[in-house]
Amino acid sequence: MVKQTSEMNLISKNIRIITAAVILIAIIYSGGIYWQKNHQGLIDKETIPYVPWDEAVQIVNSGQVKEIVQTAHNYDVTLILKNGTSIKTRESRLDEIVGVKVKCGPLCKDIIFSEK
Repeated sequence: MVKQTSEMNLISKNIRIITAAVILIAIIYSGGIYWQKNHQGLIDKETIPYVPWDEAVQIVNSGQVKEIVQTAHNYDVTLILKNGTSIKTRESRLDEIVGVKVKCGPLCKDIIFSEK
């Protein structure tokens, strides 16, 4: 009887661990915990300010941008400014930000471009 109770406790404990792991994976997958890595460390996605596309183009053309990070599947673009600030925008079509960088010319030639 003692062996049977011990085995049942072990099974119950394993079920709780597996349940907790499944819940954690579901939270992470659904975007409940969504982190973005930049040069300053981990930043919560929701704390990065959003600007309209036209304003983002003006910021790129002003020479303030150090790095452009394009998210491949959902049109999100993060601009990392030379002062360390990050801002988000959304392009209306894929790779639109590439054209903005090219049109900017020599002022934007040193902008780092990456895609995630």
